[in-house]
Amino acid sequence: MTELSLLEKARTANAAIKAQRSENEALRSENATLQTEKTELELAIAALVPPPVDGEEWNKYKNYTTGNRVVQNGVNYVGLKASRGKAPEESPEHWEVEKAPSYPHWNDLSGFIEKGTRCIYPDGDGVDVVWECQLAHNKFSTFKPKDGSEQWERVT
Repeated sequence: MTELSLLEKARTANAAIKAQRSENEALRSENATLQTEKTELELAIAALVPPPVDGEEWNKYKNYTTGNRVVQNGVNYVGLKASRGKAPEESPEHWEVEKAPSYPHWNDLSGFIEKGTRCIYPDGDGVDVVWECQLAHNKFSTFKPKDGSEQWERVT
């Protein structure tokens, strides 16, 4: 191979590299423009989305604050700090699984039971259920939580 043909191949390769660099720069510029447009579109969508309602399904376009409660794939979460687009399942720094409240068993209650008191007691099928006192009363075995009772209402 002659020096001239090697020089020609080098020039051709150099021209191809310059063309590729130019194309890469154009693609980077187009990508930056698309990212900016995407961000602007997401902000516009967020402005149209109503504020979150506690207990609703998580929505990537909603603005959440500390204490907001959402559901994702059947799991309840509580917001730890402000976020938008941070999925609960993927963002433990923004969300935590909501802990179920614990209530005493009816057998552990004593004396006078105030209206609004909640407790655990099995229903007629033997399944533990949360009950809420509807009528303040003294604890007697005849006033155990059950469906149809004036003193108690099933919560779950």
